[in-house]
Amino acid sequence: NTISTCSRLAVLFCQKCTGKEMQYLIQIAAGFFVSFAIGMTWYAPWLFGRYWWQLQFPGKRFGENMNTSYSPFPFTMISVVVQSALITAMVNTFSLEMIKAMIFVSVFLLFHTATSVPHYVFPGSPLMLLALNTAYDTFQSLAATVAIVLLK
Repeated sequence: NTISTCSRLAVLFCQKCTGKEMQYLIQIAAGFFVSFAIGMTWYAPWLFGRYWWQLQFPGKRFGENMNTSYSPFPFTMISVVVQSALITAMVNTFSLEMIKAMIFVSVFLLFHTATSVPHYVFPGSPLMLLALNTAYDTFQSLAATVAIVLLK
């Protein structure tokens, strides 16, 4: 199965890691788990999940089929690992402390938000959906940054 194959590969890879490489892997894992926990909480039905669903999929009941030919979860997991790896690389390459790392990530979030607006406006998506997704991206990214910097 895929999970056991990935686990075996991870063990083989980690056996050859130096202390610095292992630190980076731990930072990436911490960023991933913090991000994933925040996402699961943020989009839970008892927090913003139902409201987000109404905005994203008008007319569909919460949890109803999204009409995709693929599962979004593997793509989400990959994007969160990539995000954590990029933040880890940024923090370690530039030796950023907490405040500077958060400012750095915030600048990228502003750029991301600015470039996302047309993707909501042209198809007529509710601006509240943009606000909800932007708030999530900001909170999740800054929380992942905090976790990564704390393990530096």
